[in-house]
Amino acid sequence: MAKGRPAGLRLETAVRTQIEFQQSSLDDLLSFEHRARQVWDYVEELDLSELYGRVQTTVSSSGRPAIDPAIL
Repeated sequence: MAKGRPAGLRLETAVRTQIEFQQSSLDDLLSFEHRARQVWDYVEELDLSELYGRVQTTVSSSGRPAIDPAIL
């Protein structure tokens, strides 16, 4: 732990052992025929309103945003 950093803080820290960083989009990593594209098309057709209704974070609230139920 760094000097002066109190214990118990929620922090994102540097990962010094990271091998590589690259920018890419998930869409570019999958072939056009990949099954994940069919799954995504299916999920986009689902009515997720019940799951969205349980999300308590809002644009005006502090903290991290919730994870979109569509990607879970």
